[in-house]
Amino acid sequence: MGYICVAADYLGLGDSYIVPPFLLAENSAITVIDMLRASDKYFESQGIATDGSLYLTGYSQGGHVTLATHREIEQNYSDEFQVTASAPLAGPYDLASTIDTVMEWGTYNQPILFTYLMNSYNHYYGWDRLNEIFQEPYASEIPGYFDGSQAMASINLKLPQSLESLLQEKFIADYKSGAEEDLKKALLDNSLMNFIPTAPMLLIHGDQDKTVPHFNALNLMNYYESSGKTNMELMIVEGDHVSAAEAAIVGAMAWFETLRNK
Repeated sequence: MGYICVAADYLGLGDSYIVPPFLLAENSAITVIDMLRASDKYFESQGIATDGSLYLTGYSQGGHVTLATHREIEQNYSDEFQVTASAPLAGPYDLASTIDTVMEWGTYNQPILFTYLMNSYNHYYGWDRLNEIFQEPYASEIPGYFDGSQAMASINLKLPQSLESLLQEKFIADYKSGAEEDLKKALLDNSLMNFIPTAPMLLIHGDQDKTVPHFNALNLMNYYESSGKTNMELMIVEGDHVSAAEAAIVGAMAWFETLRNK
């Protein structure tokens, strides 16, 4: 027997006209849970039998969504679903520390991800302050970047990797001094460092990842170990955010197979 794969189309992607809620943990998790509900109804209508197991995995943003979904199910939806195991891959679980690190670097090879995040939080937290965060012309252009008409790679080429060229000087200074309290609270609220899962979990991350630094997996594993959890595993593979993806996905599936065969 193989797997039935269900992949949620996150809000704001595909045929959608809303601002993508990027790295909003609860929002993203509910999207997956709704997809699981719809899938169960479809399986029932088609007479498709399953063994009831639920394995969660995803890479990058999908890694963050995987852990957020695992948390949401165990904390609020355990009457509907039971997670068998999850394998979050290369996700920004320690989101607050990730942005702290990027700000200290001063340059970032994927400025689209920073603008994607700020555009999301600016909209859903009701800040209306892109012009206070970004320099022009980026402050005016960023909302149009995420209307679904442009590929991420092409957007990334329009943005400077130097944060001094992308961001307002005052914003950088305020962030580093701790004055950006609303943003830091939002980052902490959407980090996933305060959840102890019940179901087994495997974290996989590339050792040369400069897009989502692999300390995200290390910090999370340290937290689990300090809490006395023994059913959590960590695998560090060779590669950056792109080149490590294949090994991470293969590793996750191989681990799921070991659990199925026990």
